[in-house]
Amino acid sequence: MPQKIIVCPKCKEQLNFIVDDSVIANSKSFPIPSVVQHKDHYLIVYLDSQCAICDIEIPLFFKSE
Repeated sequence: MPQKIIVCPKCKEQLNFIVDDSVIANSKSFPIPSVVQHKDHYLIVYLDSQCAICDIEIPLFFKSE
């Protein structure tokens, strides 16, 4: 299982996470959006077919009524 190391774009801290190989092997389209929890916030990390990071986004959350 590949370990990924990124710098969080929100808090600027280093973040380590592991990607399960089966996620890449079982995907039919790329990039794969993956939600990663980091402290009190989340990131969307996009992975390509080689498990390389394509992009990182900080999602916006809205409260539904």
